[in-house]
This record gives sequence, structure tokens and C-alpha cells, in this order.
Amino acid sequence: MLTRKVRRIGRCLALLLAFPHECLSQQQDLQEAEALHWQATQLYNQGRYAQAIPLAERVLAIFEKALSPEHPHGATSLSSLAELYYCGARN
Repeated sequence: MLTRKVRRIGRCLALLLAFPHECLSQQQDLQEAEALHWQATQLYNQGRYAQAIPLAERVLAIFEKALSPEHPHGATSLSSLAELYYCGARN
């Protein structure tokens, strides 16, 4: 387990050194996704589902682009988006 983590860190560092602009861009995208997720969560808690949906859609698009469509964050974002659609349809 530890060996896998060390290898992963080594690969990440190698990518960062080889493609610093791409890593910085990905980090910025992920920070944007985090901020949008927070905003969508606040809107959800306020019952403002229609306003939260475009933010959640953007979060999903960012995760799919920056990480991959199969990444667990994408699945979580898709689930959140489905919840927003469901709640929005009920109201």
C-alpha cells in the first residue's frame, strides 16, 4: 500500500516537472470545481434547486475533464446533480 502511494507521488512529481502548466491548470480547475460545489450546496440547502443545477453541471464537467469520467469524484458529482434534478422536479 505504501509502495503504491510512493509510486503515485513519484508519478505526480514527474508529471509536474514535465508539464507544470498542465498541472497548474488542473489544480485551478479543481479549485473552481470545489468553489462551485460549495455554492451549489448552499443553494441546495436554501431550496434553490434550479439555480444550483447549472453549477452542479459545471462541477461534473470539470471533474470529467480534469480527472476522468471514471473518477469517483465524477460519480459523486453525478449523484449530487441527480438529487438536484429530483428535488427540483418535486417542487
